[in-house]
Amino acid sequence: MTKDVIVQTMTWITLLIFPVLFVWPDAKGNFTDLLEWAVDVTWSFEILTKFITADFHNRTFKATFTSYLKFWFWIDAVSTIPAMIYLQENTYANLSKFLRILHFSDMFSPFRLLLEYMMPNAIERQIENSYKLVIIFATVLLVGHFSACGWVWIGKYDETGWMNVLKNPETGEDQW
Repeated sequence: MTKDVIVQTMTWITLLIFPVLFVWPDAKGNFTDLLEWAVDVTWSFEILTKFITADFHNRTFKATFTSYLKFWFWIDAVSTIPAMIYLQENTYANLSKFLRILHFSDMFSPFRLLLEYMMPNAIERQIENSYKLVIIFATVLLVGHFSACGWVWIGKYDETGWMNVLKNPETGEDQW
């Protein structure tokens, strides 16, 4: 379970940090490079352990292996391996990291554990209702974040885009 919390936390980091780095590539630095590598190494570890981790439906090694190899392996591999091959420098390889959003339903497991810890005496229905509320708020924030980053990217895409109005006329640098 701890491994799942770490992987899901890394997924949230990817989905929050990478759109910003896509819109403002100049914001990349040592910390963000280290963070991107940490996320990708964690996902690589996750890919390897998924082959041997049984779940409710697949209890044997063979069933687990074939089940993961049928669909999720390809999504996870495409979202992790190309960026590592290109050393995080290829924009299109980095865009493949957005495929991790397909794990959307699993992304909230850390919140569920946190709610269960914070509400030890609550009945299951209260925890479930709180969990659904967290999912709604987090989904709205994530969609808003993607929309805002996309809108800024559209504004910066063209020389005549609305973001270029915000440039300093003397230096030509962004005021952001």
